[in-house]
Amino acid sequence: MSAEVPVLTSSELNAVSSVYAMCCNKAMAEYTEGKRQKVHPGALTAQREALESCTAETYSGVRSSCADMMDSYQQCLLDNPRKWKVCNGLRDSLDKCAVQNKLGEIAKM
Repeated sequence: MSAEVPVLTSSELNAVSSVYAMCCNKAMAEYTEGKRQKVHPGALTAQREALESCTAETYSGVRSSCADMMDSYQQCLLDNPRKWKVCNGLRDSLDKCAVQNKLGEIAKM
């Protein structure tokens, strides 16, 4: 069963974006390729649903297994709006947590 599709704030999306890039890479690539080829949106339903499902399940996994890391990283990004580089260590910790917990497509590897 798929997780409920969350509505994220911009700061949440910024914080979880690197995790999505790793954990939903295949779904993102397939959807993006369809958009690049200008495929009609109605013909991309399966790809869109796969991407929504992956991102929802990944976000749910981050909140249940890596919440402290995500919250710290998100706050760092908010505190350093023009210097996100100072938050790289926190991002790396969040990414590592996502991989260790086999979130998203990583679980299928």
